Amino acid sequence: MNLLRRSATAALVALVLARVDVPNAHATPIDWVTVGDPGNAADTTTYGAVGYEYQIMKFEWTNSQYVEFLNAVDPDGTNPDSIYNSTMGSNARGGITNTGTTSGSRYAFKTNMGDKPVNYLSWWDAARVANWLQAGGTNSPTSISGSAVINSGAYTLSGATSGTAPAKNVGAQYWVPTENEWYKAAYYKGSGTNAGYWQYATQVTGTAPIAVGATSVGTGTSGGVSPVISGNFANYNLGAVWSGQTGNVTTVGSKRGPECVRCLRHEREREGMERSGWQCRLASWAAGRRLGHHQREQRVAHRQDRDQPVERSQLLRFSSRKSGCRA
Repeated sequence: MNLLRRSATAALVALVLARVDVPNAHATPIDWVTVGDPGNAADTTTYGAVGYEYQIMKFEWTNSQYVEFLNAVDPDGTNPDSIYNSTMGSNARGGITNTGTTSGSRYAFKTNMGDKPVNYLSWWDAARVANWLQAGGTNSPTSISGSAVINSGAYTLSGATSGTAPAKNVGAQYWVPTENEWYKAAYYKGSGTNAGYWQYATQVTGTAPIAVGATSVGTGTSGGVSPVISGNFANYNLGAVWSGQTGNVTTVGSKRGPECVRCLRHEREREGMERSGWQCRLASWAAGRRLGHHQREQRVAHRQDRDQPVERSQLLRFSSRKSGCRA
């Protein structure tokens, strides 16, 4: 079955970043969950083994957060390094417009889309968000200076927008996660290094999640309950219909607690579930800090080849240095 497949055909980037144990410097707070049990065994798929603790974003990166990033690094609206995709404005599933007005506030999210996952991104966009956060998430006076900020730091990008994704730099505080980091955060049961893996990222084995619907403003709903904050639910199977779109994105946190299900889209089959999408999250180092060791964050992050960086284009999310996430 096509579990958690969304019908959007354009890129949605999965972003996981790692960070040293430092406070969020930018205006928009990021909720992190800890992934513990370093040195855990891999799943039967051979994925999921991670030898260190890290943190992963509890929720996907939203249009509102990406608007903050765009206005901070591109105050002139010149779109350095193609960090804004015009499809965000032209497509109904996109959530951001370039207003072309006041410097520093040229970008804005569409009505009812601020709290939805950002869409139409590439791996390179996600890496540039990581660089921005690495630099403190501050505002640049010009788009030229903003471009300099987002091309170095966690990653040395040198203006590239395609090609082989580089590895993160030594000392990176935020980074795009590896597939093993995403996989462990989504499926690992925790409480030990041989605890095993759930079949579904809703911490369930044997029973597929129930597909959520959506309210008129895109909040997840099921059986008259909205938002959906607990239970074996997920946004997949084209169930969320709103704003004239079938299988649309829904408000982060409204389709089962910590949005564990929305990242189930993965480019591989596991236990009869096809994951063919991406989600964006940041990962961060959390040395000496535990953010809920048994709080397992239940969403598959984005697909990367094991521990190597991968270029993909899907939804944006971040994660951090800790394992065993449950949220």
